[in-house]
Amino acid sequence: MKKLAFSTCNVPFRQRFAAWRGGIASLFDVHPHARTVEGFESRLYSYQFGDEALFVRCESGAQHFERGSLRVVRDNLDHYLVQVQVRGMQSLQRAGRETIVEHGDLMVIDLADPHVADTTHFTNLSLLVPRHLLAPRLLQPDSQGGRVLKRDKVHTGLAVSHMHALARLAETMTAEEARHSLEPTLGLLANALNGGVETADGAAGIALSLLSRARLAIEQNLQRSFTVEELCRELGLSRATLYSLFEPVGGVRAYVQERRLRRSAEELTAPLNSKRHVYEIAFDWGFGSEAHFSRAFKRRFGVSPSDARHGALSLRAVGTAAGASEEREYANWLAGTLDC
Repeated sequence: MKKLAFSTCNVPFRQRFAAWRGGIASLFDVHPHARTVEGFESRLYSYQFGDEALFVRCESGAQHFERGSLRVVRDNLDHYLVQVQVRGMQSLQRAGRETIVEHGDLMVIDLADPHVADTTHFTNLSLLVPRHLLAPRLLQPDSQGGRVLKRDKVHTGLAVSHMHALARLAETMTAEEARHSLEPTLGLLANALNGGVETADGAAGIALSLLSRARLAIEQNLQRSFTVEELCRELGLSRATLYSLFEPVGGVRAYVQERRLRRSAEELTAPLNSKRHVYEIAFDWGFGSEAHFSRAFKRRFGVSPSDARHGALSLRAVGTAAGASEEREYANWLAGTLDC
């Protein structure tokens, strides 16, 4: 199985946090707490499960994590980070709400959403998984970011115990064993996130199947103008049923706009599109005017389309200039896995 370890232990004392920042840069911007700058230590043990998922054990000093609007636009990471708090605690702030994560809790971070977190000295276990692998199993796939589940719930406890078992076994697993372990892992996590609701059959299973079909149909039609009525006809659903499916994520129109904004952001910040006009990209993804697109983009990401483009190019230039040290090796490996 592919694996990589990263540690600041062999880094000169005063350079440790900078090394850590470089290693984790593919996911987060980090800032130290004043009391831990010089005495900072961190260790990461990462294991690749299949072609796209990573299992990570992290031990680190107190710090501030952030995925701001510009980073979300630039990275365009459509992944969940499902995390077990083994030691320490953190305060997660997202969409104006604070949630405390304590020992034994299971937390979900949606990397497509901005958030910040402040931690004590901590240890955690994480599964970094693309949305397309986990979302089809979830009753509310777009409402997971910032969720914290307490271990005293039976299905959460099972998922947490399984994550601890993976941590014990990961070092000796073969690539084939790791690949075969991913499916049951996703099943246990989905069961916990769904509150133990059975989705294989019955009303919940039917709703999940219809939602997956509707999401696929929307994705296939994002670049053309279509109405709710046309979507209902294509899916063979009534308007009321379609609205009910998308109610947890703010409605079908809001979902369509979110997907168009995400896809346009991806193109807008890609180096190959640096010479394309903003209005071309907006029209390609179904927006009727550049003004409408700019307003919607700024509401969603907190920056204008042009600022997002310039900021992304600047951040890439900084990343390219970084040295080829151990932390750069880890960052490159992590980024390569995320791009699969």
